[in-house]
Amino acid sequence: MRRPNRRIVCAGCVALLVGILVLACWPKGQLQAADKRVKICFEAAEAEKYQPPFKISKDKQASGGKCLEIPEGAGDSPEMKSQRPKISGEAIYQFRAPVTGTYRFWARTWWNPAKEGRSCSNSFKMAVDKLPRDLIYGEDGSYGRWHWPPSPPAAKFKLTQGIHILRIKNREDGIKIDQIFWTTDLDYVPMGKEPLTSNALVKPKKK
Repeated sequence: MRRPNRRIVCAGCVALLVGILVLACWPKGQLQAADKRVKICFEAAEAEKYQPPFKISKDKQASGGKCLEIPEGAGDSPEMKSQRPKISGEAIYQFRAPVTGTYRFWARTWWNPAKEGRSCSNSFKMAVDKLPRDLIYGEDGSYGRWHWPPSPPAAKFKLTQGIHILRIKNREDGIKIDQIFWTTDLDYVPMGKEPLTSNALVKPKKK
C-alpha cells in the first residue's frame, strides 16, 4: 500500500489552518456584508401596532388571506394637496436583520384605480429606525392588481445585524400592502408571493 506524501498532507493542513485564522480575524461586519443572498419576507398584516386610517382587511389574493389597507375615502396625509380628508397614521414593525449589509426594500401592493370624481392612489411613505426623512414608495402606473412596484434607488439601507424598526406611513388612501421584503441581493426582483421568513418579526412580550 502506497503511503500518502507527507509534504502534500502538511501543506493541506497549513492551508486549512490559515483559512480558519483568516475567517476568525476577518472583521465581522465585512464578513456578514459579503453574503449577497439574504432575503427577509413578512406579512404587512402582522404589524406590531397600527393606527387609523390603517386597518387589517381580508383579501383572498393576499399572502395569508389578509393585508394592511387604507380604505378608499379614509383620507390622505396632511402634506398631500387633495380634496380628501387629512389624517396621519402608521403601522409599526420590529424585524430582524440576520447579517450586517446593504438591504433593498420592496413591498407587494395594490393601488386602487381612479374612479368617477376621485383620482388614483399609488404610494405610501416608509421610514427605518431613526433616519431623519421618509421615503416615498410606489408612484408607478400599475392599478387594480397585486404587484411589486419598482424599488427606487433610495430604497437601499445599511442595516446592522439585529433588530430594526420599520414604519409604514399614510400618504394617500385607496391602497393595500400584502408582503414586505428586504434583501441584500440588490439585483433581485421579487415575483408573486415570496416565501415568508420564520421569526423575521419580533413579537411584543405579553404583559
